[in-house]
Amino acid sequence: MKFHPDMINELTERITSETLKYPCSVVIGDNSSGKSFLIKKLVELWMGKRSVYFIDAVNRGFNASKVTAVKEKLTYHNSRVVETRLKEDYFNLQDSFNFYGTSTERIEQIYSAFEERVQQLFYELTGERFEIIFGDPLGEVQFGEAKGTLSSGYQAIIRILLELLYYDGSIKQNTQTPKPYIVIDEIDEFLSPRYAAKLPVFLRNHFSQMEFVMTTHSIDLVVAVCDANVIILDQNDFEVKDANDCNSYSEVQMIFQRVFGNEEAEIVSDIEKELRRLLNHKMNHIWSEDDEARMEYLESTQLSASQQLIYRQIKEW
Repeated sequence: MKFHPDMINELTERITSETLKYPCSVVIGDNSSGKSFLIKKLVELWMGKRSVYFIDAVNRGFNASKVTAVKEKLTYHNSRVVETRLKEDYFNLQDSFNFYGTSTERIEQIYSAFEERVQQLFYELTGERFEIIFGDPLGEVQFGEAKGTLSSGYQAIIRILLELLYYDGSIKQNTQTPKPYIVIDEIDEFLSPRYAAKLPVFLRNHFSQMEFVMTTHSIDLVVAVCDANVIILDQNDFEVKDANDCNSYSEVQMIFQRVFGNEEAEIVSDIEKELRRLLNHKMNHIWSEDDEARMEYLESTQLSASQQLIYRQIKEW
């Protein structure tokens, strides 16, 4: 474990206490940055306080051959779905949709109940329509006059839409439920850059009663999203930026080069990284006592002219 748990605990507190600028957040970080630890803690904390739904990185499959024409009589047990996905044997390991509690359920069981709405949303997003061919052992679907299997990207889109429609149906039964959180780990998994950029914006528009926290490895997604916190986990620390300040591809690419590493990336000194992080915290109104202490330390160091400029910006903000 390369990340420091105290750092994740602090970030978890900031997100769940809703002290960040926006309720929605996009989290980026490498595989040892603590992303999974953060996601799990957020879901566990929200489960005890408010309505939350979790779509794990492995929940992206949709097997058309498993769909039946019989409409499932739905009862909603979304908390059971989430509890299963948090278990050690399932978290980031196994696909699941355990809504009856037998651990044998599949997402395809509920497709017929939501078919019309799924088709409508899928068409709005992709411009394509498909029809399930019941009993086809290969899982082929009808695309206009042609047949074919659903690509992994299309499966991922259908899966996320089905999950959210199912959860939406459950929260509509309780009008007193506060605005729920949807946590999606690696939302760009299996998606092309085009759909990685389009899907989060699309979901927020069509499920506007929900707040989203998602993790990603997609530059295109970060560039496209707006009115959200961009949370950067980097070298045992975190930085928060306003997504509206990250609409330049070159700027976001520099962030990704810093976080994920790139031999061609310009080497930025630790002091410059620290100053940039502190400036973002000041601009986004999440300044802490620890940030103040770091500023006092930097005041005693020998700063370059450009570093002094950033330092003064932080002090004057």
